[in-house]
Amino acid sequence: MKRKAKTKDEFGFWKFLIVLSVALNAVNFYYVNGLYNVINKDVIIPLSNTAVGDITGYFVYGYSPWFSLVLMAVILAGYFIFRKFN
Repeated sequence: MKRKAKTKDEFGFWKFLIVLSVALNAVNFYYVNGLYNVINKDVIIPLSNTAVGDITGYFVYGYSPWFSLVLMAVILAGYFIFRKFN
């Protein structure tokens, strides 16, 4: 029986980053748009607060609601550039 050569998944890291960024955007959308309050009928979001004291759902990205979308766009652009040259 012949042994098959292992093919490495060179895009696995990029796939992981894309899935992670999409998941974090979904979580941020869920909390920031008030879906947490509507679904759970709760006014306290159990995530971190900003330095000013305002409640935010951006437990990873901090202050800007656009930062997660920009980060996802950068990751997708990096993936397509990497795929084009490799």
